[in-house]
Amino acid sequence: MKEVVKTIASYASFLPFILGLLLFQRAEKSIRYLTVLLGIACITELTSKALAIRGISNLFLFHIYPVAEFFLFTLIYRPHFRTARARNTLSGTAIGFLIFTLVNTVFFQPLHEFNTYGRSLESLLLSVISVTYLMTEINNMESVTKREQPMFWINTAVLMYFPLNLVFFFMSNFLWTHFSREFNNFLWDIHALLSLIQYLIFTIAIYTNWKSRKSPVLS
Repeated sequence: MKEVVKTIASYASFLPFILGLLLFQRAEKSIRYLTVLLGIACITELTSKALAIRGISNLFLFHIYPVAEFFLFTLIYRPHFRTARARNTLSGTAIGFLIFTLVNTVFFQPLHEFNTYGRSLESLLLSVISVTYLMTEINNMESVTKREQPMFWINTAVLMYFPLNLVFFFMSNFLWTHFSREFNNFLWDIHALLSLIQYLIFTIAIYTNWKSRKSPVLS
């Protein structure tokens, strides 16, 4: 059962990506950015699998993908923050994260090591962003209707996935060195399950956008 979940999770990004492509021309900007992100996730996953089969290290992908992921998430969230200060803070955070990743890769965790610092910081920042967005919408008089909108589901996926993986990403190298392989495999199984749930929620977000716009492509 664990292997089934891991296998499905490995390719779970393809479902919302294909759905997003079908809706792309009529979708709102958040869904378009999400579709691009899902496409990058699909390419990264396929590349990772291909390299692993050939016995080539794929750890360098975890230095590249988080930057693209975080940048696209800031583009997704930016229009939904109401003040120019908040939007500019998001843009500045994306630039700062890029600089941090470059410094970390050059001086601390090279491409052949798992990028624990970058992944941890990304998880922390996205956790803060998602909670901030949620609090903003709770205080908004129209927040009751947000459940019917795609951004609610995107934020739900972020709020579910990144906070729960924050500690795991930060300690993954330590856990790999000091704990048994069985224990580490168990943690990665949990990560696979969370990843699967995240992509399923992204699928709901895209479907919700289609439903609100009644795209003839999918009718």
